[in-house]
Amino acid sequence: MAMRAKKQVNLFYCSESEELARKVADQSDAIQLRTISWRNFDDGFPNLFINNAHDIRGQHVAFLASFSSPGVIFEQISAIFALPKLFIASFTLVLPFFPTGSFERMEEEGDVATAFTMARILSMIPKSRGGPTSIVIYDIHALQERFYFGDDVLPCFETGIPLLLQRLRKLPDADNVTIAFPDDGAWKRFHKQLMHFPMIVCAKVREGDKRIVRIKEGNPERRHVVIVDDLVQSGGTLIECQKVLTAHGAGKVSAYVTHGVFPKRSWERFVHIKAERSDHRFANFWITDSCPLTVRAIANEAPFEVLSLAGSIADALQQEMTLLLLLPFICCYSIADAHCRSGVRSGTFNVLHYGARANGFSDDSKAFMAAWKAACAASGNVKLHVPRRKYLVGPVKFDGPCRNVRSITVDMQGYLKASTDLSKYVEGDDWIQFGHVDKLTLTGGGTFDGQGAVSWPFNKCPRKKNCRVLPTSIKFLATTDTVVRRVKSLNSKFFHVAVVGCKGFQGSNIRIYAPSNSPNTDGIHIERSSDVTISNSVIATGDDCISIGQGNVRVRISSITCGPGHGISVGSLGRYRDEGDVRGLVVRDSAISGTTNGIRIKTWQNSPGSSSATNMTFRNISMKGVANPIIIDQMYCPFVSCPSQAPSRVKISDIFFRDIRGTSATPVAVTLKCSRGAPCRNVNLHNVHLRYTGGAAATAECWNVKARYSGTQMPAPCH
Repeated sequence: MAMRAKKQVNLFYCSESEELARKVADQSDAIQLRTISWRNFDDGFPNLFINNAHDIRGQHVAFLASFSSPGVIFEQISAIFALPKLFIASFTLVLPFFPTGSFERMEEEGDVATAFTMARILSMIPKSRGGPTSIVIYDIHALQERFYFGDDVLPCFETGIPLLLQRLRKLPDADNVTIAFPDDGAWKRFHKQLMHFPMIVCAKVREGDKRIVRIKEGNPERRHVVIVDDLVQSGGTLIECQKVLTAHGAGKVSAYVTHGVFPKRSWERFVHIKAERSDHRFANFWITDSCPLTVRAIANEAPFEVLSLAGSIADALQQEMTLLLLLPFICCYSIADAHCRSGVRSGTFNVLHYGARANGFSDDSKAFMAAWKAACAASGNVKLHVPRRKYLVGPVKFDGPCRNVRSITVDMQGYLKASTDLSKYVEGDDWIQFGHVDKLTLTGGGTFDGQGAVSWPFNKCPRKKNCRVLPTSIKFLATTDTVVRRVKSLNSKFFHVAVVGCKGFQGSNIRIYAPSNSPNTDGIHIERSSDVTISNSVIATGDDCISIGQGNVRVRISSITCGPGHGISVGSLGRYRDEGDVRGLVVRDSAISGTTNGIRIKTWQNSPGSSSATNMTFRNISMKGVANPIIIDQMYCPFVSCPSQAPSRVKISDIFFRDIRGTSATPVAVTLKCSRGAPCRNVNLHNVHLRYTGGAAATAECWNVKARYSGTQMPAPCH
């Protein structure tokens, strides 16, 4: 009988943290829950037993703690000090809330900085076989508390702000959100992670014997204001801040704190049915599950909502445990050493373990490249993991060949933001490039945000033929057997996705969005590639939803929702000398809405060389309010004027439009404008039913073509 493979991380937990621990384990098959018997002797002191202790020898162990009160700290410290001594490979303490963090300084002689005391206690945790203990803490009250810890532990400070950002994006009024900070300390702590929001800073000022909250800067008028802080105790400051924001015209006020401490049930002050006045209510109050007792108390109580840290904790725990088991102390004392990993066989390469800050404003390009280099140098089936956080990267090139890799999966769950500094992009550089890689899969449900709005004013290509081309967001160059599924691209500077010189490319469930007036933001551009399939995708952009350029063979496009944009286009072809032919295209079962063109073949007039576009089928396409639903344009010139009127030398033949239906936004629903130098051959229209939305009958126009018609024809055929 085959032995069952052991999971990679053994997660112990205290009684209070059991619910959160189970959520963490649900995030990954690589995390296995382990138990401790939490008992007491008759005198009240802990009588603890680590169950199945022999099973964790040589394993990677973590403990999820909750220091909710002094009474539970001692028993948990006892277990924490015992676990590393059980001959384990490594040890991680996850302490979501560092409870004494707000007592970090002395204001007069005699004050005791208990934050320092707690840090010193944790610094005494014994080392495991893998070295010092890692301590993961979320939104500690003051970042300088890092230096309270000794050199025998490795504090890792995480944040819950990405959870807030994800929640804010789901709000119906997400575009109307302003962030408020109750004091300068909160602003210093969080403003860099929330820079893309308008901000308000409040401050406490003294008037006589009272300290009142005033708005120091910012304007809340008619805005949904979200107050952000690291923790809440009695909640008095938040309530006073809410009152002053409402008095200054805020449309509504919500709050987020990572740690809902709420001693003595002070959370009850915020419950809607107990709020003093309706205009003093919080629309939403978001907390994380860092304080488990609070989470249980506020269950189903409006306006509270819990944003779970489970996914973030799971990401922090999922290190390359298999690698460390095989190679402890040989070449990899530091788990972030990419050079020693070059000889690794297979596994997962997490960008966080290569130095990614994942805060959305620090450049993580080097960490991404280091993780890719390590993955590409491995062998077997490997994964590059990008956890669900926000990253600023680019430009980066994920280049092969990865000679010993059987397959490589990029598990892109994060939110990637492109640098808006165009000086970082050398001429010809794109943002994210995968080049010369075989059997690559890009998936994970993540987002590529090109942040193109800053760059679009510098795009001169719509008006100038010889222009500087801005960076494409995601480029696949000379890859083989590539799969792309469940990714999103937003606001590219130029093309969203480019498939260039690839063999065997399958794209599905891709979401692409940019404003209708964004220049040259083609959704997916395909060029010099073969055996390409694009399906089940939604594209709304400022240029072609899909553009099929020169040199493509066997391209199949199906189940596309397109619009706004310029439709689905072949071309433009014939601009350059020695272009390759395009043949074997099928576009079917798709819906096009509100675009400036529907299905289009466009070739440049005065093309410098000859080529062909042949054997193309457009079938079962619905149009809604589309200008130029069916168009062949061999006099294409996007500029104000073109110097020559010489005919296009691209030969178009064997074209089939079948079952095309819907509405046209222009009177001319079918345009077949072929080259006088190379008239179109064998153009067929079958069951075309296009109605002009303006009320009059739709018409068709033809040049240099003798089309063949069958079935329903609306508009009437042109000859």
